[in-house]
Amino acid sequence: MDNNNLTTKKTTEETKKPESKPKNKKRMKILITILAVIVLIAGSLTVLGLGIYKYSWQRGTGIGSKIAATAINNLPFPIAATNIEEYNWKEPQGIFAFRFISIKDWEKNVNSLMQYYEKEGVDLGTPEGAEQLNQIKSAVLEKMIMDKIIDDLAREQGISLSRAEIEAEIELATSAFGNQEEVEKMISEMYGWDMNDFKQKVIIPYLQQKKLLEVVFDTEAENAESKKKAMEVLEKVKASDADFEELAREYSEDPFTRDQGGDLGTFERGVMVPSFEDVAFALERGQVSDLVETPYGYHIIKLEDRGQLDTGGEQIRARHILIRTVDPNQWFNDWLSEQKENFKIFKFISES
Repeated sequence: MDNNNLTTKKTTEETKKPESKPKNKKRMKILITILAVIVLIAGSLTVLGLGIYKYSWQRGTGIGSKIAATAINNLPFPIAATNIEEYNWKEPQGIFAFRFISIKDWEKNVNSLMQYYEKEGVDLGTPEGAEQLNQIKSAVLEKMIMDKIIDDLAREQGISLSRAEIEAEIELATSAFGNQEEVEKMISEMYGWDMNDFKQKVIIPYLQQKKLLEVVFDTEAENAESKKKAMEVLEKVKASDADFEELAREYSEDPFTRDQGGDLGTFERGVMVPSFEDVAFALERGQVSDLVETPYGYHIIKLEDRGQLDTGGEQIRARHILIRTVDPNQWFNDWLSEQKENFKIFKFISES
């Protein structure tokens, strides 16, 4: 009985052994096939990458150009990348801190601007046009890089955009041109965009920049020196023996009226910014205002005369002394330039 069991077990094992070899061979063939496919794909991508980045196949006219164009259309080959982190090859996670700009997206934006310029009658096929096209390509890439940087800086400040904010800004932008249907038609004809393109390329970058400016620009701190100077000039103006015209020539930072003693001439309502004219029209003849703040800076206004228009409206003649405040937009551009120095920026191919 025991001998029979042993014989059966041995026979079963011997029967199984020969069957394992074909299975192993089959697995090996599958593995070799997979590896061959991976090597083939990697080799093809390497050759394609060399063709795109080193030899610019996509700008040619042969079969290589068609292959490169198809690859760029379907694969995210980058034209540039930005990174605020110190890149460390020993830390693989470092690569995920990079923000890539694909050749496809860049070319799409370039084509949109080309469409706009051609609509405006610019011939980009002439030598002069070719030079202008190179400038367009470079400007588009710089704008895309800066959008990535602003996005990173906004994230650092904890800035995010809600759907409601985006939709409200779209509505505000479209209302300036009539309605959404008219805007859709206009941007399609001018740039080849739809409303999603308009949102992604215009509205979102604008809102990010606007909110970032509000966070990083300290109006009171940046304009402290200007306000101090304006208060000192106001004290001189308020002195009993003050000559407003002479003080305007000496202190005003308005290049258009300074040499005329701050003379703004005669104007009616609706010409000046509201905060300025509300004070100016409320003054009596010969009266001098306190400091009036506008987007241009701090003003000291003196009313010279007032009269009536033929239409029945009121007009006045006034002088002012302007002490300029820091321009937030100029300050922001300078700040962005400084922040850009903290980023690593890589351009993988020439834009031209």
